[in-house]
Amino acid sequence: MLPRMDGLSVLKRLREARLRTPVIIVSARDAGSDIVQGLDFGADDYLTKPFELNVLLARVRAVARRAPAAHAADLTFEDLRLDPSTYQMHRGGRTVLFNKD
Repeated sequence: MLPRMDGLSVLKRLREARLRTPVIIVSARDAGSDIVQGLDFGADDYLTKPFELNVLLARVRAVARRAPAAHAADLTFEDLRLDPSTYQMHRGGRTVLFNKD
């Protein structure tokens, strides 16, 4: 029910572009064929309306657990490099460790 393109078309384009963004379809369409089509187009889950908020939140957590962990790229400026995955800063041949907490 989107204005210019339906949600399945958006999802299909995302997957054709090889974007692996987790997707949960929330729809009033509850026929088995609609659910199968949504999942076959690349959705990670499908939830029909009406639904309970705690069910949606549990599904979001479940999909997030299955999603590959994103690794932030190093940030570099001249001779300064920050590595977000290891909490290290490198400058002039020296390394400084940071506490992530």
